[in-house]
Amino acid sequence: MGKNTFEKILNIDLIIAGIAMLVLIFVTFAAVILRYCVRKPLIWGEEVQLFCFVWAALFGAGAVFRNGGHVAIDILVDFFPPKVQKTVESVVYVIVVGILAFLFWQSFLLAKQMYTTNRVTNILRIPYWIVYGAMPAGCVLMIINHGLAVYRKFREVK
Repeated sequence: MGKNTFEKILNIDLIIAGIAMLVLIFVTFAAVILRYCVRKPLIWGEEVQLFCFVWAALFGAGAVFRNGGHVAIDILVDFFPPKVQKTVESVVYVIVVGILAFLFWQSFLLAKQMYTTNRVTNILRIPYWIVYGAMPAGCVLMIINHGLAVYRKFREVK
């Protein structure tokens, strides 16, 4: 599997986030039209909106990490020599991966608890482990994508 194939596979986060956003927009638009024009509200719309919002945010975050688009205040670091910049970037990378690993573990335990207790949403009966499963999956993708971004940055800095 080549580098381009691996990066194409990683685009799954962008595809999932995009689909979730499209469904979110469509359901929200339909809910407004049905509620105010037809006077027949979507009783299940809020559940789908919540599901889509969570998945779009968490999978979209992985794509943001891959493109280096997360918020960073690096004006001070830019004044340092390249070796110091690499050191700071390495420390930040370790901290971010540590936090994401912690979030992964805690969200995995929560998704596992939802799976073992068979909790489902009230209206559509969607298992909560599917909704909460976005967090551990998103954390894994964020760790991988952040690693790729830092690797690319290290290759650029000589």
